[in-house]
Amino acid sequence: MNNYLQLHELANEKHSRLQRELLTPVAQELYHTSARRGLRYRLWSLLRRRCSDLLSLHQVEVHGGKHIGHQTVPLQQIVGSENRVYDFDAHFYPKRSHIEERWVGVARARLTGVPLPPVDLVQVGDAYYVRDGHHRVSVARALGEAYIEANVVALRV
Repeated sequence: MNNYLQLHELANEKHSRLQRELLTPVAQELYHTSARRGLRYRLWSLLRRRCSDLLSLHQVEVHGGKHIGHQTVPLQQIVGSENRVYDFDAHFYPKRSHIEERWVGVARARLTGVPLPPVDLVQVGDAYYVRDGHHRVSVARALGEAYIEANVVALRV
């Protein structure tokens, strides 16, 4: 019986490794497509003299808050970040190449169906700011998803 379990684990490990190897190019292409779209978006914004920057939670004057808990949040309502405004633009397109490896890893996990933890968001009015989970938000948007699971803390303006 013990040998059967070891063989089963080995087969699962090989299957997982094969899935990762096959999906890595797909995830990388998704990243590069998203990065190119972001570049076009930022150039178009520049030509139109519009800001393409991700909003910073530090620009909002907030007072005490409360833990709301687990919610399903529309991705369109996520407009900013608590601390990663330079890595992503206003549409959560990746801006910097150093995030590619992590982004591709998250995309590969999503494509294989690996459950990822909910993102951590701060709610201010109807808008949400990412505290943790920027790559998950970016990948979800790149995959065309409309909602994301989140742990939410609401702050008062």
